[in-house]
Amino acid sequence: MKGHPAAFVLAAAAVIGVVGIVIQVLLTRELLVVFQGNEFTIGIVMANWLLLEAAGALSARFGRSSRTHQWFLLALALSVLSLPLSLYLARSLRWFLGVGPALSLDLGQMAVGSFLALAPACITHGACFTFACRAYNRLAAGGKELAGRVYVWETVGTLVGAVLLTGVLALRWPAFTITAWLAATAAAAVVLAAFALVSTGLRRRWLAVGLVLLLMAVAAVPGSWVARLQEQTLALHWQGRDVLFHEDSYYGSITAMETREQQMIYYDGSPSLIIPDPDLERLETTAHVSLLFHQEPRDILLVSGGAGGMLQEIQKHPMDTLDYVELDPALLTAAARLDAPLVRQELDDPRLRTIPKDGRLFVSSTDRVYDAVILHVGEPSTLQTNRLYTQEFFSQIKERLRPGGLLALTLPGSSSHLGHELLRLNRSMYRTLDSVFSHVRILPGDINVYLASSDHGLHGVGPDEMTARLRERDLETVLVTESYLDYRLDDDRWSRFQDKISDVSGTRANTDFNPAAVYYTLGHWGAMFSPQLQRIMSALDAMGMYQWLAVFSFLLAAAVLWLWVQRRGGKPKGVQHWTIYGAVACAVITTGMAGMVLDLVILFAFQSLHGYVYQAMALLIALFMAGAAVGAWWSGRTAEGKQTIGRLAAVDVLLVAMLAVLPQYLRLAAASPVFFMAASVAAGALTGAQFPFAASCLHASGRPSAGGLAYGLDLAGGWAGALISAVFLVPLLGIAHTAWVIAGVKVLSSLLLIGAAVSTAGHFSKGTIR
Repeated sequence: MKGHPAAFVLAAAAVIGVVGIVIQVLLTRELLVVFQGNEFTIGIVMANWLLLEAAGALSARFGRSSRTHQWFLLALALSVLSLPLSLYLARSLRWFLGVGPALSLDLGQMAVGSFLALAPACITHGACFTFACRAYNRLAAGGKELAGRVYVWETVGTLVGAVLLTGVLALRWPAFTITAWLAATAAAAVVLAAFALVSTGLRRRWLAVGLVLLLMAVAAVPGSWVARLQEQTLALHWQGRDVLFHEDSYYGSITAMETREQQMIYYDGSPSLIIPDPDLERLETTAHVSLLFHQEPRDILLVSGGAGGMLQEIQKHPMDTLDYVELDPALLTAAARLDAPLVRQELDDPRLRTIPKDGRLFVSSTDRVYDAVILHVGEPSTLQTNRLYTQEFFSQIKERLRPGGLLALTLPGSSSHLGHELLRLNRSMYRTLDSVFSHVRILPGDINVYLASSDHGLHGVGPDEMTARLRERDLETVLVTESYLDYRLDDDRWSRFQDKISDVSGTRANTDFNPAAVYYTLGHWGAMFSPQLQRIMSALDAMGMYQWLAVFSFLLAAAVLWLWVQRRGGKPKGVQHWTIYGAVACAVITTGMAGMVLDLVILFAFQSLHGYVYQAMALLIALFMAGAAVGAWWSGRTAEGKQTIGRLAAVDVLLVAMLAVLPQYLRLAAASPVFFMAASVAAGALTGAQFPFAASCLHASGRPSAGGLAYGLDLAGGWAGALISAVFLVPLLGIAHTAWVIAGVKVLSSLLLIGAAVSTAGHFSKGTIR
């Protein structure tokens, strides 16, 4: 019975793990909506998460050790309140920052806003873990350091929480309902901890506090305050607009609202469907100009954006079948819920077949072939939409086209002047299409129409033939008239535009692992809303992978030269201390960076290939943490002796190898999410394995508080890796080149460790350097 109090603390630690992973993913989802679905901002969120968790953990060190139990319970109790508070702050962030729902936030606003929203939950969660370690040490070992056991149990809780959250998100529960249950879970941790600590002489009032919090949290779940908070925060986010309904789907967040004349559906904070759509030029140009290029389009595939006008325009053409797939199938359900006459008319057409399936998954799995495929996805501003504009997806579409079939899509343009950013976006798309199709034709204007086909006849269609088809099909149009077709197909306008667009040197093609169109689209937005940031990004855009590697090579040469000078100096004492400290410090920082980059690269690749990182995020992050725990446990068993620095170097080399091969592995493993899960575990294991080795080496080099120093260096590297990779490297270089650049960074630390191992040969013994 003596071990039971300590066991209850471990149970509380597991609950802390459940709470941590659920609130992390939940807040990340909410902040992505605030940031209009830009997945690269996950890096900013994770960087702030690391910083605030560390602040909470460090703040717990200032609590009086004689009152560790009371501080532990207080931190747990505060976490119950902090969870709904953080969600409330995230939902009301735009109102707090004074930014309207249709406007983009700049990087500064994203960083500050996410920091404020995450602060309550992260600080209390970090403090809970530290106090749990201290309480368990006092109960189980009389002050002996056994924090590893607490970490293992928290990791177990993290895995359980990830599995539960994955199932709960599939049920599409509202965010505040999930948070209410989460608060009840945190209150249960208070009860567990209080029950364990009362036996040590702690006053029973803490147990009473825990029970009251638990009862209040459980009673609140079905209560009306959850619904009121949901409505109030939605009103703050949308700043007075009339919200009809809000729900989270398998892929993203859907909000429907209504004005006097229109009904709108916002997807991840950006407009997706407007009923009726007021942009008549875009609807008619996309539908009619595209289909008039085909002699007889009998079978048509529309990918996304159909309800509210596009389906109606396409249905004016004589055809046999029209297959309509939506990027997120829940958008079809949401559009039907609006009960708009136009949508009912479109969806009731007997030629229409609505397919509740991701567009890319449908194209890769169907055996149907089409005369025309129309992409109406919106701009490629996120990884989720960009995956329908990539070289890989265009290749899949090519296989689904009949002889003479065509692919049509549109991008923003300008009738007067294409700015630098807009020109790069259009060049990138032209280069991408040209790499797949033998014939690409662009009709320039305020809306650039891209047509791609394997049939040379695409270039032979002129305004006379288009006009004849317009008359033959008896189309009722407002904008697309005979004079309009003459204007759009004017040879002089085309040749001038062709001269601009065909020079693709220095412009990247758009692929799954090099989402250049996302960067160029965000650059176009930045030029309009944040010119200063755009100037910085344009300057960095000039640096390719080899330039980034050149910078790191310079640092590598300087570090190796420093080691050589120290070795040649022949100082018999003191050299080894600094040699090991410098090499290990570099390894820990770069491992923290590499671990975060691996985590983010896996998430970004999953989103690019599968499109539902919302649903899988909790499990991928939890598996990474589980791998880290296993790696730390394994290396901790052998983290002493003269071979330690060599083992640290070996793990470092394995990290280099994983960074080098990961992009190709993920490409080959694209068919199944299981391979991404395996990659997460492996990345976490290699990252976690270095920590005990590094702490042992730092201790041997004479550094006090080696574990705390290693933790701080690892945290600094992770923070830098999250920001640098998500904000700069992945948008600028792509997923593969980002992994290879960080592999170059790890080459630096590996060579330093090997040099340190050689320079200290014969001096390293158990626990000290002689």
